[in-house]
Amino acid sequence: AHPPLPSSPPSPRAPAAPADEASLGAAFDTGAAAGGELPTRGLADVAVFEESASGDISGQKPYGIPDVSTSTSATYTFDVKTYDAFVRADWQYESPSDYFDEPANQALIGDEKEVSTFNASAGLTTESGLSFTLWGRNIFDDEYITVAFPAVAQAGSISGYPIQPATYGLTVRKSF
Repeated sequence: AHPPLPSSPPSPRAPAAPADEASLGAAFDTGAAAGGELPTRGLADVAVFEESASGDISGQKPYGIPDVSTSTSATYTFDVKTYDAFVRADWQYESPSDYFDEPANQALIGDEKEVSTFNASAGLTTESGLSFTLWGRNIFDDEYITVAFPAVAQAGSISGYPIQPATYGLTVRKSF
């Protein structure tokens, strides 16, 4: 048997320098540049929107874009006896935003979209490659409509899709 090449990835149970390891990630977007104006990118650079389905919306902020949007996560990895283990949590937040750019449709739904969703998981992997992950999505059962739109052939009606309710599970895997 030959030793692994220097570019080969380490084996799953290769000793790590520190036994415990943590990582934290975050992203933040205020949606507005200095002076309160929205940044423009790509097709948003077009100055005039006279032909939109909602009429002339030149200079208006498009609906469905929150002023603040964040995504934050943290992962902690560690050893429990001979098992590799981890805990992970993430949170997504979007400040309130309208579902429609047309006031009549926005009035029909009577609500703004605000997101505050928390997910988490914890797991371990045995030396034999058997892993167990306990997970939860939307743990605090945040409720909002992900997207809303005028109902087809039903004037004055709005349809939409709700976020999935709080969901929990256990995943078992075996690596060979």
